[in-house]
Amino acid sequence: MALYALRVARIVLARSVLVGASPNPRARAHRGDGRTGSGRKEVEVHRRRLQRWAAGLAVSALLVGCTGGDASTAPTGIREIRDVLYAKALVPPAQDIKLDVYAPTGAGPWPMVIYMPGGGQKKDTGITIARKLAERGTVVLVADHYHGASMEDPPLGTGSRALFEEPDCALRMARELAPDYGGDPAGVTWTGFSFGGVIGFEIALADADTEKQWDAFVADHGGAAQQYECVSQKAPVPVSALVVTGSVRAIDVWRDTYATDPALGDFVGETVRIGNNPDLVVRMIHGTADEEVPYALAEELAGQLRDAGYDAELTTLEGGNHTSNTEVMAATVLEVLGR
Repeated sequence: MALYALRVARIVLARSVLVGASPNPRARAHRGDGRTGSGRKEVEVHRRRLQRWAAGLAVSALLVGCTGGDASTAPTGIREIRDVLYAKALVPPAQDIKLDVYAPTGAGPWPMVIYMPGGGQKKDTGITIARKLAERGTVVLVADHYHGASMEDPPLGTGSRALFEEPDCALRMARELAPDYGGDPAGVTWTGFSFGGVIGFEIALADADTEKQWDAFVADHGGAAQQYECVSQKAPVPVSALVVTGSVRAIDVWRDTYATDPALGDFVGETVRIGNNPDLVVRMIHGTADEEVPYALAEELAGQLRDAGYDAELTTLEGGNHTSNTEVMAATVLEVLGR
């Protein structure tokens, strides 16, 4: 892809040099000293357009070569890089997972945002919100997730363990990519819809070194082995804010499932604990007609967070069901970031 873009850039640049200059001497003689007036101006404008296009292709080629992802056509002022691998699957049915980068073209430093879509959705569903945020000066990573087994599949902790490993890998990759795109690795705003927000709660309220805690739990209790290996081994960027729609904690959604394995439920409840990360800013957006994740669960969690001293707010969407509201989410993220 990068080599092809460079070749096309060279061809376009060569053509820009030839614009307005005929290879036929008789044609030049017939025109005298060449096009004049508006004709000459149009030729010059066309030449400059071709040169800018060639330069853009060359830059895209360099970006692709440097990141290993695929550059795609982006709105003016935004760089977009596709399919950056951030987590390698270790055991089936887990699969390798990738993310896309949306970044301003300026040097930064820019605040960093991770967006994760809902269960069953792909990262392409995050294009709209990512572009809205990048246009306002943020580096956005839109991360796929594939937690392998469902929360109910045996061994029961498989899905739960992946809930910690996937976001941990994404946060490590955020630190890895920050220098390339002018991102500020001091903290990241995690935003997501439904399952993507559940994953955000898991990592934002998790204890440190969850991988070691899981290994210790499995050694004592049995259960799931490690699901993913992070591509980056850098320290994860801390989650400083959480903006979610239709989401609560996993322990809230799957209470009945965890009740079938009380030891696992206790472990997850203790690992994802209200009281961790006390400076976390939480903004929850939830519809009153949500049948997948009942509004009452969001009310309960928001109240618990506020009682514990968190800066937590619940935006109520009257009559809203279980769907992502891109406009409200984007506006809320920008408000949190002061942009």
